[in-house]
Amino acid sequence: MLLPVDLFVRRRDEVSVIGSALVAGGGGEGHRRIGLRLGLPVATVRGWLRRFRSRASVIAVFFTQWALAFSVGLDPPGPSGSAVGDAVEAIGMATRSAVMRFGPGPAWSTVSRLTGGGLLSNNRRGGTLPTRNSTVERVPGYRDSEVAAAASEKGGEGQWLRLTR
Repeated sequence: MLLPVDLFVRRRDEVSVIGSALVAGGGGEGHRRIGLRLGLPVATVRGWLRRFRSRASVIAVFFTQWALAFSVGLDPPGPSGSAVGDAVEAIGMATRSAVMRFGPGPAWSTVSRLTGGGLLSNNRRGGTLPTRNSTVERVPGYRDSEVAAAASEKGGEGQWLRLTR
């Protein structure tokens, strides 16, 4: 299956919309207020926040590992006081590190690339995120974290992920 990098698996809304909801939820904003602000059904936003919260510690570890892989010598983030806050901070660190290493690009598309589109998916094999070497195959036009040479030349159009099980 091919998936554009501006979408998550089984989610209709773009990654930037979902990402802004997750950041707001990580900052303590409630699902009703986020839903109203984004013009989305409250139940949809509540589902995203619940799924993110249920996987927050796994997400934090996953993105901290990517941040450290992109920026050797980077100090891991300190605890923020909540698992969701730690996960949001780790995502921010990983996307900043990716920009410093590969050049500018949309932050939440980077998140989609690193997770193979599966940030909020319910993986039947234990709910873990993909590792750096699994679930995502290189497809022409797709640049993953290991392919930096063409990062600034490709401009982000026509990039797709092929998800495998």
